[in-house]
Amino acid sequence: MSKEPLPWDDFKPSDKRTKIGSINTLKKKEEPVEPVKSNIVEQKQSVPSDILQRTMYPRPDWSNPRPSDDNVLFLNQSLAKEIIDLWGNEVENCPRMINELYIAKNFEAEPTLSQLKGSYFETLCIGSGTNGKVIDDLPRVKQKGKNFGTKTKDQLRIDQQVIHFNQLCLQNGIQIIPGFHTQVRIIKHYKKNVYLIGDVDTAGLQFMYKDNPFVGSIDIKLTQNVYSDFGPYGWGDLSKIDMIQADMYHNLVMDIDFELNDKYNPKNHLRQLFTPILQQVFNNGEGRFMFWVFGYKFLDGENEYLHQFKDPERLRTNERTADLQNRLDHTISIIKEMKGNGYPAKPNYDLCKKCPVNHLNGGYCKEADTQEVC
Repeated sequence: MSKEPLPWDDFKPSDKRTKIGSINTLKKKEEPVEPVKSNIVEQKQSVPSDILQRTMYPRPDWSNPRPSDDNVLFLNQSLAKEIIDLWGNEVENCPRMINELYIAKNFEAEPTLSQLKGSYFETLCIGSGTNGKVIDDLPRVKQKGKNFGTKTKDQLRIDQQVIHFNQLCLQNGIQIIPGFHTQVRIIKHYKKNVYLIGDVDTAGLQFMYKDNPFVGSIDIKLTQNVYSDFGPYGWGDLSKIDMIQADMYHNLVMDIDFELNDKYNPKNHLRQLFTPILQQVFNNGEGRFMFWVFGYKFLDGENEYLHQFKDPERLRTNERTADLQNRLDHTISIIKEMKGNGYPAKPNYDLCKKCPVNHLNGGYCKEADTQEVC
């Protein structure tokens, strides 16, 4: 079988800049929410583009394609989670779908409404969502009447949590510069022809948090209820949360190979972000990774959304590092087996019904028809 390159696709944020700024007062729940703004982005918008090009650090080149190389696997935490779960068990999947969506990246799954809400929240907070995509609005009220075309209750509540996020940043002296601290791509050689890759929401942050110095990353999450322990995303029970994202981060920021990143991600600004002092902190395993989790389904009580917040931290330990390595090794062995078999289709109704590779969803795969699953 001929060796196929394993390319990443491009990602390009919308040309429409997000209009965000700080709001210094918290709004009561029943009051109308004003457009959410961020002084950081607003100030950057007021600077002529030619001046931006002459800033002290290179501007991120969003047009850079994700790295590709013959017979090389770029492994991120999303792909690993599709193969092995947090308990070390194999996840039921379709090799063809895994290849097309996560390795060759010829297709992209349609985002769910929950994912759109999360990307919208990240866009308003830090300038863009996953893969640098800008989602600056959500589906509006469709029911005809006086509220037709207005924001839904969920969107208004998410806007209020953006205000809450801005307040937390102000209270803790956190400055997040979109395009510099955000969506930072790091690539690291793992073994042989396998490279780890991650786009970190925020990186290189330095501030005081709860009277302790914090140097590291904050990953922003949006959920309905931070106290719910239902399902794999129930932040009410952290034992159910897959922490591979944090463990991968701790691995990626240690001993960064700048030349390697220059090769696969030209025009990066890792040297400017990870200064020698920060490199020493991370290389010593002292970097920190914290989740900021916000809920938008309000409970009873005035300004109850303020309590819909959690900030769990994931520390680096030798045991967790060893567990990550075992999980990655297991993942790689399964992917190699899939590739050796030509990434065969493995029809399953739950997978096929939403799979973009399925010809019923605009793809080319007709294996689902033979199994009568669609």
